Amino acid sequence: MIDPRESTPEGDAPGPFSEELTELVSASLDGALSPDEEERLADLLAQDPQLHAYRERLRRVKRLVAGSAPLMAGAPGAGSRQDALAELQARLARASAGGEPGLGLQVKLGILACVAGLVLVSWQVVAFSRRLNDRSEAAPQKSEVSEVPEALPDVPDLPEEVDLTPPEDPPGDAPEAPSDPELPEPPLPDTPPEDPQPEDPAPKDPTDPSDPQDPDDEGEVVAEVPDATPQPGPDEGTRVRPEDPTPPPRPALDLAALKRLVAGIHAAATPLEQRPSLIRSLGDPRFDHPLAYQTLSAILAGQLDRSLPIGQVEGRAIGPEEWKAAARLACARLDTALAVRVLLDSLQGDQTSDGPAVEAALGRMRAPASVEAMAQSLTGRTTLVQAEAALRALAAVGDPLGYAAVLEVFENDRAPAILVRQAALALGALGNDGSLAPLKGGLGDKRSIVRAGSAGGLGRLGARLPDCAEASVEALAGALRDKEFAVCSAAAEALAAVGEPGVPTLIACLNPSQEPRAAVRDAAREQLWLLSGRPLADAALAADWWREHEQAGIPLAQPTAVLAVDPDQSPLAYAGWGERVVFMLDTSGSMRGPKWTQTQAEVRRAIEAYAARRTSKDRAWVNLLAFADAPRFVRPGFANVASRSGRAGVLRLLEQLKPVEVAQTNLLKAMQALDAIPEVDTLVVFSDAGESPAALARTFDSVRRSLARRPLRIHTVWLSGGAGPLVVDRGAGHPDDPAGATFMRRLARETGGLFVRER
Repeated sequence: MIDPRESTPEGDAPGPFSEELTELVSASLDGALSPDEEERLADLLAQDPQLHAYRERLRRVKRLVAGSAPLMAGAPGAGSRQDALAELQARLARASAGGEPGLGLQVKLGILACVAGLVLVSWQVVAFSRRLNDRSEAAPQKSEVSEVPEALPDVPDLPEEVDLTPPEDPPGDAPEAPSDPELPEPPLPDTPPEDPQPEDPAPKDPTDPSDPQDPDDEGEVVAEVPDATPQPGPDEGTRVRPEDPTPPPRPALDLAALKRLVAGIHAAATPLEQRPSLIRSLGDPRFDHPLAYQTLSAILAGQLDRSLPIGQVEGRAIGPEEWKAAARLACARLDTALAVRVLLDSLQGDQTSDGPAVEAALGRMRAPASVEAMAQSLTGRTTLVQAEAALRALAAVGDPLGYAAVLEVFENDRAPAILVRQAALALGALGNDGSLAPLKGGLGDKRSIVRAGSAGGLGRLGARLPDCAEASVEALAGALRDKEFAVCSAAAEALAAVGEPGVPTLIACLNPSQEPRAAVRDAAREQLWLLSGRPLADAALAADWWREHEQAGIPLAQPTAVLAVDPDQSPLAYAGWGERVVFMLDTSGSMRGPKWTQTQAEVRRAIEAYAARRTSKDRAWVNLLAFADAPRFVRPGFANVASRSGRAGVLRLLEQLKPVEVAQTNLLKAMQALDAIPEVDTLVVFSDAGESPAALARTFDSVRRSLARRPLRIHTVWLSGGAGPLVVDRGAGHPDDPAGATFMRRLARETGGLFVRER
């Protein structure tokens, strides 16, 4: 063991640490910590910069010693040991000349003395094996950070934009979220702590809580509120929340540690890479206190964006976006009613584009008080974005506690159509057999977006409750005859979601004598392709596959599978097409070369496949929208590609398009250009989505708002290099996916389209 009192001179000593704590730090460098110990160490490192500095010095010692192979390997002979010591002396001499920044001369001499002692005592470093069984015994270490600011922001009230009060009740404001009456107001520190001493940037370590690969960050990067619910077991019926007679007690409040933590967050001298870790630490249950919620609210509202330094550490940006992501994760970890309120209140003003990230954080909260707070946010006056986020989160959590509030929104005549649609989807996801009658009634609503949402809810309900599957399929078969393509497409997708009970209805829909509309047949064909993994062109092939499935017991394709197609066929060949399609093509400079070559080839094949399934009597209208800095339609109107001349004209215009070298991608303007053409029902986007995450979030928010006015199905094709074959990806993505890939995946999933990418 390396004792800090021996290896570090008095002037450089990081501070008096207990033997238990030094063993914990040393064991972390050997990778010998349990998950509980790793979490304990992360909290201690976040609270005490001195401990962080001590661990970095130990890491440097280990790196220097590891470079002396004979010394550690125990090579025989005194000569080899002397050579190893000489080599280590030379390495330390080079470090003093600038090769190892951050180590003073006294520290290096201490390190050399320590290593010499290790050679005489043993042939290798002793691995520590002690474990800490009681995490609450160690007192928080003193942290030299600046004082907590005198004024911290209050949690603002909800804006009155959408009135969700039932018609029979008088309108009124939404009640305030419940607060904990037993928690006192936060007293400020009596004496200001000393200013922190800035530390040198430390090399990245897998156990460092500021590392971007922290497991707690995974939900923030990709974490989406799922659009589909898992398939139930054979005996699963209406879900009832299990009663827990002995809920785990929450740990005692540690107000002193919370004050130090908040002060460290506000201190300008706190290293950049530590601040996100400090913010995440606010999610510790020991910090369930108004001071923590006020700090998180200020971060999410952007009130610290100008007062704290930003920059890059090892090529990774550290700034407001990272602080907000850490704050959302801290709220999810707290899992309280006040944390729900803080998250929902962050969706105000120019922060509405954070809706998907807030939904993901809310979807991780499972405490009954949190679910009740989400349900309570759907009463009275609220904003459209907040209500939609609460509905999506309740659907993701799936707790029956939220059923009554969701049903009230669905049956509220004053609620906007987009909220009623989301409530219908949530009703299906919650799995209550009482939702069957309201959802069937929603198929007769005068608003097409509500009818489409009701169809989606019936699909989820049939998948969740087998007893409701037959009734759901019967109602969805009627929805396939709706006059709006968006409703028919949603019904086909819902039949596929039900699974085997819905397949015969989809197969029957492929018969032109039963379904004369080519667009509806396309929607059914796409869903059968996703269920079977085979391109079933007509009803006869689909019927043969279904008989084979029933006789041989061949399982249906996995709903998260990657579907590959024939190299000579477009992945969009069996996609669901409407009657007016716009191909939106990115012509920015980043699309030059192989990306543009592949774009032109895939658009040509998709148009030819689209036209091949249409006759002269069918409507197959197409236009091309080229966009970079600004969007433009390549022709003044649509062309009917079902005719030879119309198809040839569109393909000729496609060949004339070229990327502009100096142009930048602006997806937001391109999406807004579609508002001038309300009759468009299908959009196909080809792009590398090379914009910042903030710009893509604004575009996603704009698309969601547009969907509240008219239904639109969007297929997306994300091109990363333009070299590999394309596949249909139905998975949820990976935390390391680029922001562009995540955006294109979510855009397709939001509208029921296909996400296509390179293999």
